Amino acid sequence: MEQLFVILRPKLKMYFSWIKLAARHPFSPVLNPGGSSPLTIRRSLAVRVSVLFESGIHRRLIGDNQLGGEHDDLERDCYEQLVDASLFVWLNAAGLRRERGTLFSPEWYIENVASNWLPMQQCVTHASMAVLMVDKLNTLDSKSLGLLSSSLQRQCLEWPMSFRKRYSEDPDAVDGSSFYSFVEVHHTVFMRAKKFAEISKSNSFPALALRGVGREFSDAPLTLPDGRRSTLGAHITAYYLSTIAFNAPDGALRLLSDLLHAGLLNFLLDTLARLPTGEEPFKSWQWKKRDPLERLFSTSHDLHISMALEAAKDEVPTSTLDAIAANPAAAQAWTMFNENIRPYQEALRRLPTSGRNVPLCDSFEHTASTQGPGIDHRRKCSWCHTVVYCSERCQRQDWESFHRRECADSRYRRIEQELQNCSISHRSRYFKLLHLESVLNDYIRTSPHPRPGHQNNSWPNGKSPVYIVTTFPAPMTVRRVSSKESEAMGYSLNDVDDRCRAIIKESEADSNVVFAVSIATFGSQVVLTFGRFSHQRSPVESDGSQVKLSVLNGFVKVLPLTDIKAG
Repeated sequence: MEQLFVILRPKLKMYFSWIKLAARHPFSPVLNPGGSSPLTIRRSLAVRVSVLFESGIHRRLIGDNQLGGEHDDLERDCYEQLVDASLFVWLNAAGLRRERGTLFSPEWYIENVASNWLPMQQCVTHASMAVLMVDKLNTLDSKSLGLLSSSLQRQCLEWPMSFRKRYSEDPDAVDGSSFYSFVEVHHTVFMRAKKFAEISKSNSFPALALRGVGREFSDAPLTLPDGRRSTLGAHITAYYLSTIAFNAPDGALRLLSDLLHAGLLNFLLDTLARLPTGEEPFKSWQWKKRDPLERLFSTSHDLHISMALEAAKDEVPTSTLDAIAANPAAAQAWTMFNENIRPYQEALRRLPTSGRNVPLCDSFEHTASTQGPGIDHRRKCSWCHTVVYCSERCQRQDWESFHRRECADSRYRRIEQELQNCSISHRSRYFKLLHLESVLNDYIRTSPHPRPGHQNNSWPNGKSPVYIVTTFPAPMTVRRVSSKESEAMGYSLNDVDDRCRAIIKESEADSNVVFAVSIATFGSQVVLTFGRFSHQRSPVESDGSQVKLSVLNGFVKVLPLTDIKAG
């Protein structure tokens, strides 16, 4: 092998040129003296590229390190030749048109269709070549990218048609690895190649893969690269939840919403319903010590995901819920999940159906007594579009106090977030504030600490506390700290901006105002929800009064995790 590598390496460029020429001219008597069919020629070429990967040529070139200046041009050129050949094989296979409804045997499908994807799968699982692959995809025209995207979508129809009969006879006889390679290729490219992601959004491959293949072939065995055994349905679901929750690509929250509409929650609960007695739920699914329901909860701060989750819960069959209730371990996991997302569901029930009816005013001097029926869109800042007011008086007050200094930066952040598909609408902001209000009221009802407004509700320095709600990891936690102690928790709230500092100062001095912040993460981003709350008293049974917090106003910031000061 070493001798073959030494001979082949300088001639890789010529070798790959021959491969491309043979694919473009499959009927040439010089390149195809045996008169093989074009399909056979293309399959043979794909196998040749795959053999190079299997021989470890990509590891022999520059090891497992990233490409860098220390590597010579020949080594980089070898990588590019491998990537070019893999992409060429994919494009070539994507152009093949088969008659709709044609049935293939599993063996024929593996030999003639799945083999064309092996080189691409090898590329996307290797760090250096994945970078080169994404760069090359971003240079392709829209027609070629559309062809690649539709070819992946087509596999969600052709693969089930080829394997359905065998799976119905014996689920263990179907190897899910051939379809999982499509999932891995699509998701890696979707995450990192923006042009491909834009074009493939309409195809909704993840939803098709989950609904059309993952659920129907849920028990098809799958062998993972590390040798562990899993099933196709479980691993498709775990893979999407893991990569979405921790990598946070542009539009990933919307992708998760699509997966919920495609039956993601139903699949998770079907798995719980079939849990053997005494077994830990989702044991084989765990990734970084978090199960799928915990991952789902960690993204529920997004309004679209909470709405999709609420709709998905309504579609769960009663028989599934009954089976979960009969298993103590499954029932505990489902009960804990429902308890975690309950504040989000309460916020949804109170959320106005229209953004024009959201009762928010961003003036620092706005009080509950001046609360209007909703946003006056004529009072939205015409430059940054990030703040709204209930009246001209509140708008003028806020301009003089804060917004004059923050307007330009707010506009920049809004445009940047819109480009990254992570902007926060005023309705979404109000949803997050209602969630924070619900969490705080639950905490106040059950906490042994003095309640807001209570004569003993002060720290030794006479200042009121700050409430910090952390939604990760599950379960949610609430801390009652001073602004200085917040730094010891790993976040410096006073470093955010002037408005935040002023709200903290006001809440520390005014016992009628409570300040709280909710911290949620999504991949490399952190979502901070800052809220001002007033409190009211209502009769209760034992202590004569109960405090109920109500939203005054608040704001949301989406920041890179590196922008939050670590303690």
